Amino acid sequence: MIRHLKKMAQLRSFRIMKVRGIHCMELSAAIEKMDRLHKLDIWASEEREALDLGDMSISSSHLQKLTLRAQLKHKVLPSWFCSLNNLTWLRLGWTGLQGDPLPIISKLPSLVFLLLLKAYDGHKLCFQEGWFPKLKDLRLLDMDHLQHVEIEKGALTKLRQMNLVRCGALEEVPHGIVEHLTKLEMLFLEEMPEEFVRSLRSKIHGKLEESVITLRSKTQEDCTRILHIPPVITHIFQKDGRWYGESLRDPSLFDSLNQDEYIAMLREEMDLKEER
Repeated sequence: MIRHLKKMAQLRSFRIMKVRGIHCMELSAAIEKMDRLHKLDIWASEEREALDLGDMSISSSHLQKLTLRAQLKHKVLPSWFCSLNNLTWLRLGWTGLQGDPLPIISKLPSLVFLLLLKAYDGHKLCFQEGWFPKLKDLRLLDMDHLQHVEIEKGALTKLRQMNLVRCGALEEVPHGIVEHLTKLEMLFLEEMPEEFVRSLRSKIHGKLEESVITLRSKTQEDCTRILHIPPVITHIFQKDGRWYGESLRDPSLFDSLNQDEYIAMLREEMDLKEER
């Protein structure tokens, strides 16, 4: 099939699955001719299949959505990543990058959605001041080695939703998540470590008490120090083979809902969605 792709230069959306390393040369040559692509999805045949996409040249003027679900050869992002100035939507899965990808990804000026699934084997991610000025949705899934996340003041200034899913080594609440993310509306957690959930719950309740005291004081200086707490903070988890959900901000939330249907909806929201 791949040898026929060169005849499809007019495609605007292209997805190819079950790609193997031996296909990369022909695949790269075919994609180079697709100068009208708005959406590109490349999925490897399996998680450990390494793809060499470094020599691929993508016409960056139209590309808006990109999914790479494959281990990347040399475990680094291709050099052409920095040219994707119109990219708004990025999913990286299975890439197993050894170096922090954020310094490169943060240079994409139009990005509004970012999902990282087993994308980085390092222990720390730091979102620095000025990075991701348009990003609204951030999702970190199955980042098994991730232990620390830091969000500096002035980073992710428009972020509205964050999903943290099965990051088993992340036991500390990301510094800056309530201090600096003032636009955050939804924080979704799925099967996160108990210590992480316990720490976040304690931080939320402590902040709510501080807010009450601050409101009573009615001083402008104190009001500016109130940390932002997202209206929706939901944790879903498995126990004895069944799914459960809890609201870390409003424990009564699940009392008025069909819990099974709500959890099913949340888990679908957590997944790798095809469209936004």
